[in-house]
Amino acid sequence: MAPNPEDWDEWARFHAGNLVMRSRGRWCIGGSLEAEFTTCDMQYQPLRAGPLKKVAGTDGWGVSTSSENAQEAWEIVRLLSSTEASIGMVQLGGNMPALRSVSEMPVFAEVGPPNTALFCESLAFAATVPSPTDFNIVEPILNRNYATIRSGERPVEEGLQAAHDELQPEMDKLRQA
Repeated sequence: MAPNPEDWDEWARFHAGNLVMRSRGRWCIGGSLEAEFTTCDMQYQPLRAGPLKKVAGTDGWGVSTSSENAQEAWEIVRLLSSTEASIGMVQLGGNMPALRSVSEMPVFAEVGPPNTALFCESLAFAATVPSPTDFNIVEPILNRNYATIRSGERPVEEGLQAAHDELQPEMDKLRQA
């Protein structure tokens, strides 16, 4: 595993050829194409055993139940969920389309590294991991504490305990909501 402290610029190191592997979704292809970085390919994430080879996410749009303009929001969702919009996002090197029909079109495999089709092929043994409701709070806590482990500032057990101690009050708030 490559270290990833908070000040580590993974994007720049990967594009400079100083990082051998990184785990990312399809959304990063657009930036690589824009930077004219094409000397990479896709592969399944390394794992020890079992059928799971990746986590998966797609483009997806929704309307909040508390929306004051639900009909207008629904019209935007319909537009963003259309075949044409999905193809446009694929052509920009964007996320996985929510429409399987778009992921099966030649344009999907043509935009990005040679093994781009692995994104779709791997869905048969992927797990969807939804973001927690308070992801904007959880992620910085985890990143900050994991960085202290990766940098050697704290032993694993101590860093995980610190993350737990900081996360527990947030989880308690979520349960009360």
